[in-house]
Amino acid sequence: MKVITAIGNPYVSEKLKQYENIEIVGKDIQYQEGIIEVLEIRNDIELLIISNTLPEEYEFSILIDKIKKMKNDLEIIVFLKTKDENIENFLNSRNIYKIYYLDKDYEKFFYNFFNSNYEITKEINDFKQLILKNKETSQSKIIGIIGTYGVGKSIFTSLLAKSMAYKKEKILLIDCDFMNKSISTIFEKSNNKNLKIYDEDLSKQDYRIKEIFENLKYEYDFILIDVCSNIKYMKKILLNVDNILFLIEPNLLELKKANRLLEILIKDFYLDTYKIKIIFNKTNKYSIEENILKEFFSEFSVIGNLKYDEKYTIYMNKNIDTFKITSEYEEIYNNLKEESKWQSYL
Repeated sequence: MKVITAIGNPYVSEKLKQYENIEIVGKDIQYQEGIIEVLEIRNDIELLIISNTLPEEYEFSILIDKIKKMKNDLEIIVFLKTKDENIENFLNSRNIYKIYYLDKDYEKFFYNFFNSNYEITKEINDFKQLILKNKETSQSKIIGIIGTYGVGKSIFTSLLAKSMAYKKEKILLIDCDFMNKSISTIFEKSNNKNLKIYDEDLSKQDYRIKEIFENLKYEYDFILIDVCSNIKYMKKILLNVDNILFLIEPNLLELKKANRLLEILIKDFYLDTYKIKIIFNKTNKYSIEENILKEFFSEFSVIGNLKYDEKYTIYMNKNIDTFKITSEYEEIYNNLKEESKWQSYL
């Protein structure tokens, strides 16, 4: 394993060099730009150990994004000077979860890392298994579905799940709209073997959301999550999904509400715009024109436009299995499937 360290402590690099299965590239990097310089000339680096105590040339979040853009598959271990929930959330949103603290974890972590060949081997094997697991399940997607109150999330989520299951995809539906809990009711009479409802209450297990999602994603082709509007739970869920489908009703009042929610997702949750896919729902002849909407949301990918149809309510009241796949849902499914295939090459 080829490793660079950038924690402002040359002792670390020297100790790591004692292990045969680790190749330290250069000396411990003492400044932020040094990391960029090494990655520009070496594309074989597998692991970066970094601290946010290096002299600042960039904000730490900007530095991490620069590194990720240069080498997205680079495994990163981060040491923070002190506990910082904002930085943790940012790192999680970039799929960085090995986070330690110099004030309390530093000596323990490096003692195990340096003084036990078993620990070294286990850490490296964990990295290899993670990479292999990601390759095997690269088309597996966890999708959070959000929107302002009354936009039709539950019906949309149910019909999209039905459409995808019809294509022989193995689908799991998770109802995280804790206030309404309508998904189970909608599928009460359904017998679709390709679609399963997650029946545990995630609101009582919010501290395990990441672990639960990670375990489930290897069993299904797609996991669709009807996300609640409670900001606290929404944040915990959306930080652990691959894509976000944002339903927007295309009228002026709803656009203002949607814009406020988008600001929260990007500024407070630190979510990348590429993760957010826009779908216009309940469009009718009085809605804002589609070309104006696409210009308004030009920073985002628009992957669907669903016309209002009274029949949807009938399907929900009768039996969702009677719902016939429409071209609009076909298009959304194809967009998601195509993106899933594209990401398998990254």
